[in-house]
Amino acid sequence: MTPAEAAAIRTALAAWYERAQRDLPWRRTRDPYAVLVSELMLQQTRVTTALPYYHRFLERFPTVQALAAAYLVSTQTVDLPEVETTPSVQL
Repeated sequence: MTPAEAAAIRTALAAWYERAQRDLPWRRTRDPYAVLVSELMLQQTRVTTALPYYHRFLERFPTVQALAAAYLVSTQTVDLPEVETTPSVQL
């Protein structure tokens, strides 16, 4: 790929993003904790499904310190989506 081809791809991709981007809360923050929460949730589910859980989670645990100070029972009462797990292989 030539530098000119790479530049053309970058330009086309940036133009597409300007047209197609969604307004998502983690794009409007520079808080690494909020971005991490979104990344973890988005590994397990789609954006439309994760959005309400993201907001509820950050309302309940607004900082990493609040999350660390919470009792385990508190984290279990947050309504989070079910996560499919693969059964462990026993040898």
